[in-house]
Amino acid sequence: MSAINYHNENASKVYSFSANDEWAFDDMESNIAVSLELLHEAGVQDPDEHRSYPSRVLGYLEEYEAFRVQWDDIELTVRIFPVIRSGYYGGGNLDWFFEIEDVLGNDIRNLSHILPANITSDEKDRAKDEIYAWIEEAKSRLISKVEEVYNIYTTALNHIGTFSNGEAIYQLVEDNTEEEE
Repeated sequence: MSAINYHNENASKVYSFSANDEWAFDDMESNIAVSLELLHEAGVQDPDEHRSYPSRVLGYLEEYEAFRVQWDDIELTVRIFPVIRSGYYGGGNLDWFFEIEDVLGNDIRNLSHILPANITSDEKDRAKDEIYAWIEEAKSRLISKVEEVYNIYTTALNHIGTFSNGEAIYQLVEDNTEEEE
């Protein structure tokens, strides 16, 4: 049985590269980190890492916003972590993952526990809508920035399909700068 060469969890395309040796892999890692100005060390593990596709988190980019809800300030940070991942047979691909945290570093999955308890349900709904809209906009800006750099250093592929024996078919994306619809 075969295996898919690239493990891609979140990126809009498979941002693939060929690396004949460890130095080429390290060069790709350095190029991405410098281009994205990744000054922060991540200090986290890739949550999508598999033993067949070892990966490294290159650092992170973030956006911060404070929201005023009645008398409370709700401070959130959205972080994107660029990831470089080895291919199963050769080369590798670039991917990313997100974290959304409050000011105390708590991972935010549900806003209910950080909103003030003494506000009406309408106020909670308005606050949630505003915060979720900002989170989506921040994620979109960060994804665009990361994938714009990925387009410079990689060959963008679309995963077309996988046969029952595990072999995969990839198609070259004609224009690396073209946006997905």
